[in-house]
Amino acid sequence: MTRRSRKNSKSKTKQFDYNTLEQRNLLAVDLGINVTGATYQTDSTAYPANATSDTGVDHIVEVMNGRINVYNKDTATPLYSETMDSFFTAAGSFVPNPTENPNVIYDQLSERWFVVASGTKDQGNWIHLAIGENTPTGLE
Repeated sequence: MTRRSRKNSKSKTKQFDYNTLEQRNLLAVDLGINVTGATYQTDSTAYPANATSDTGVDHIVEVMNGRINVYNKDTATPLYSETMDSFFTAAGSFVPNPTENPNVIYDQLSERWFVVASGTKDQGNWIHLAIGENTPTGLE
């Protein structure tokens, strides 16, 4: 394929061969997947939800007032869903008050998950801490 171009009005027309150009490919970038997280009034009725999340090597963990959810990082498949109180009870914590204000952090250096929440009702102030090894809930 050829195309004519003019440098200026006084010069002669030149032929340009596009076949001499190098072949170029467009790069495709995969930005990841979308994860539909917890839904207010379905997964938790706590207001405000105080939802936070973090991403580890294989999992995405979402915590909010009243619920913890774990998803497969590659497929967004839900792997685990439990109330925060049940989660901390299963982790060995005494939970006399409903938990609130949760937070989750994945530490890359230790490859551990940290989930923390407070409980501040009739039985005094409590801080609940769960530390997961390799997986956030002990699930594989």
